[in-house]
Amino acid sequence: MLKLEEVVGELRLSTWSVDCPEMRLGRPSAPGLTEYVGPDYLRQAADGSIGYKLYPTPPPAFAPLREFLTWWQVASSA
Repeated sequence: MLKLEEVVGELRLSTWSVDCPEMRLGRPSAPGLTEYVGPDYLRQAADGSIGYKLYPTPPPAFAPLREFLTWWQVASSA
């Protein structure tokens, strides 16, 4: 675990990173799969931009073809 001084130093230099055992990203208004859940990390690059990477775990009844067809139906009817 980092000491407070180390955390403050990383924040000042814009070099911080956070590993998350679980993160949830949601799309409540989207058809089909509306939430992605999995381990993740957040990082700040030297230019100040913040990025993340989520490693989603598929839901128990994950069916990529079904998800695509649901999306296709909604997109075609718009």
